[in-house]
Amino acid sequence: MNLDLTKLAHEVCRCHEQGKSWRLPPMTVRELGILAHLLDGAFIQASASTLLH
Repeated sequence: MNLDLTKLAHEVCRCHEQGKSWRLPPMTVRELGILAHLLDGAFIQASASTLLH
């Protein structure tokens, strides 16, 4: 598979912020691991940003 995982991570975050449910497309275990890493970084960054404001 050839997914744009960064774009997908942004879409997942956007849907999460809006309270929308969203289905992930079919992906390999490797892609899922990379996506999880990207999302983990995004949520850590968002939490740090919230603490600073």
